[in-house]
Amino acid sequence: MDGDVTNFRDIRCDGHGKLCYIKTGTKEGPSKGKSFFICPVASGPCRFYEEVDLKAVMCPTHNSLVELQCANVASDGKATYFFRCRDRGSSPWCGTRPARILSSEEYAGSRRSAVM
Repeated sequence: MDGDVTNFRDIRCDGHGKLCYIKTGTKEGPSKGKSFFICPVASGPCRFYEEVDLKAVMCPTHNSLVELQCANVASDGKATYFFRCRDRGSSPWCGTRPARILSSEEYAGSRRSAVM
């Protein structure tokens, strides 16, 4: 998360063509701190996942490791980045920020850090 806008890499699942979520392991074990692109479809996910080399992100609201990140593009073309940690209580998300969706080419050429 950098500045006022969060960069989010445009990776889509093979089965649905949807913008993937980023899931980060937060429980003790070999996956703690590792991040994966995953299918965002709750019912009937296509089981798409791809490990990604990302620096772990801390929730600015709860100061805990962020477990799930996603971006959504509204009909007006504006993108929003959503994030949550395990300390969110009953809320679905800890917070949101404006986002910019980057193609693979834009991401490769970007000098700014990207959530991805």
